[in-house]
Amino acid sequence: MTKLTLKVYRDRSRKWRWKLIGGNNEKVGASSEGFERKAGVLKNLRLVTGITDVEAPSENKVPE
Repeated sequence: MTKLTLKVYRDRSRKWRWKLIGGNNEKVGASSEGFERKAGVLKNLRLVTGITDVEAPSENKVPE
């Protein structure tokens, strides 16, 4: 089974986004838009991926 890493973060314009990283460090999924509120990005993540038990940390850094 491939290990997946979920990142919820704020982009450079301070909007919330998510991305899913595969075991080979390749992006396998991401939000297509930024969200003003963290609740919005978490709802989008649940709808797109089907992941229901999401508790995202308060990350404020732009991922590399």
